[in-house]
Amino acid sequence: MKSADYTVAVQHGNLAYYAKVSMNVASEEPGTGLQIDMDPAIDQRWSTALLFGIEYAAGCFRRAAAAQSKIKVRVTDVGWQLSDTTNISMALAAIHAFWKAVEFSPDRGPVLDLPRRQFCLPL
Repeated sequence: MKSADYTVAVQHGNLAYYAKVSMNVASEEPGTGLQIDMDPAIDQRWSTALLFGIEYAAGCFRRAAAAQSKIKVRVTDVGWQLSDTTNISMALAAIHAFWKAVEFSPDRGPVLDLPRRQFCLPL
């Protein structure tokens, strides 16, 4: 099992985004699929963003690495601030925390372009 965390903390003018995600990732042989669970203390308002980010990151990892084992993810902690955390920043932190845990570095990753107010995900 590998543990990782990732923090998104960016600001441009009066726009700011902050989120921190900590997780444990393990793979099991044999098997397929993705199992995600979260510490019960995590605020449920972030569950959709966390699930999206982990599903996206795992899909990119599986396609690039041809990974065939079952992957188990446990989100252990999140950090957020009322005025600066959005579903986008939480999903972005989850994506990068997962990739960090599995030691995966894609050619192209998600981009948070604050001047243009865009969030782009490569396929």
